[in-house]
Amino acid sequence: MSDEHHPEVIVGALLVDEEGRVFVARFSKVRDHYVVPGGHVEYGETIGAALVRELQEETGLTPTRYRLLRVGERIRPRLYKDGTHHLVYLDFLVDGWTGELRLDEDELTEGVWLAPEAALEIQLSLTTGQLVRYYLEHREDGACGYQIGLVD
Repeated sequence: MSDEHHPEVIVGALLVDEEGRVFVARFSKVRDHYVVPGGHVEYGETIGAALVRELQEETGLTPTRYRLLRVGERIRPRLYKDGTHHLVYLDFLVDGWTGELRLDEDELTEGVWLAPEAALEIQLSLTTGQLVRYYLEHREDGACGYQIGLVD
């Protein structure tokens, strides 16, 4: 029987505060890049439960108001593990939460709140950059969109 690959589902949380700033943090798995909090959806876990779990694990925050903002994907990203994965991203706009922000200091470190335009001037991961740009284009109209998958 051949080894088959299946898409992996990832949730991402674009935290936006009352001043319109977005939160990004350094990501231990991609050196010198900033990302939004998030991670893999586990088997048998709902998308919403995965978003809540990942935010709690990585930031100590529990989302109370969120909506799907963007669906994206990457196929065989060269810098991810062995380069054979197919990742499907479900990115949420999170503009309500409870708890105190405290990074896990394992996956995420050095978090910063920035205006979205300023966030684009630092070294974001490819998919985080796509997410912030999509947010800037659609924050007023609330559109949820799909961005065609990239084959690296």
